[in-house]
Amino acid sequence: MVILAIAAVVIAKQRAENQRNATPAASPQQALLSAGEAASGEAVERPLTGSALSEALGNGRPTMADFGKGWCQPCKAMVPVLDQAAKDYRGKANIVFVELDEYADLGRKYRIAAMPTQIFFNAKGEEVSRHMGYMGTEDIERELAALGVKK
Repeated sequence: MVILAIAAVVIAKQRAENQRNATPAASPQQALLSAGEAASGEAVERPLTGSALSEALGNGRPTMADFGKGWCQPCKAMVPVLDQAAKDYRGKANIVFVELDEYADLGRKYRIAAMPTQIFFNAKGEEVSRHMGYMGTEDIERELAALGVKK
């Protein structure tokens, strides 16, 4: 589990660097494509990286943004939950992980006071709810359902 959490952070940082260096910016849909393989060899769906947050908020879909740091224990516990949400809501809602060590400006902009913090945005990109701490799958489903999104 720890190895997967570390791998997710490394992949997120690599994606962010690649997106900064790429001539055409990757779309949120492209960023959702597989970033690796699970132990079983199947493709692993990953949340969008923090660099894609503004694009996600402007694409007309509800968005869940999880703000945290790779060394934070509750943040590490969120990794499989976010990966599953990215699979379950692909094409219906944006699931974004914002690594605060890399995107401190977004942490300040959204006044993140605890890690992890999940912010839910409606299809217009407006914040509608916020939760601090670990958030389980059922609670995420409930929040997204309130925004009109079903798995």
